[in-house]
This record gives sequence, C-alpha cells and structure tokens, in this order.
Amino acid sequence: MGKAPANELTTDVVYEVAKVSNTDPIDLPPLYNAIDIDALNALVADSCESTLKSITFQYDGYTVTVTGNGDITVSSTA
Repeated sequence: MGKAPANELTTDVVYEVAKVSNTDPIDLPPLYNAIDIDALNALVADSCESTLKSITFQYDGYTVTVTGNGDITVSSTA
C-alpha cells in the first residue's frame, strides 16, 4: 500500500489486514486494542517523509509494519 495521510492511516491499516485475512473490516477488533492510535498517527505526521522510522505491532494474528512515510505491510505471524 502507498503513503497514507495520518488521518486515514488507521483506516488503511484495518483495510489492509482485512484484505490479507479475507475478512470484512467491520468484523476485525478495534485497532486501538492493538496499538496507541495517536502514537501511530504521530509516526507519519512527524516523520518528514522518512522511511527510517517504523513501528511494528500485532493485530488480529498478523504482523503490521507502518513506516514513517505511511507504507503499510501486513504479514502472517504463523
């Protein structure tokens, strides 16, 4: 997935996990149960397009990595 503005980032994370897991986004648990939403948005807002910063966390059985420029990668933890 490409760069996501901070205000859309959380939605994009949920949709990416839903796509990989073949699940309706509405059926996924709230993202705030997995990560501090404000901290996630701050990563992108404060990064100045830097890909050097990233955060990786577990969400609904998947490993999610978000880079400072808003790229989202989802992979299975199994």
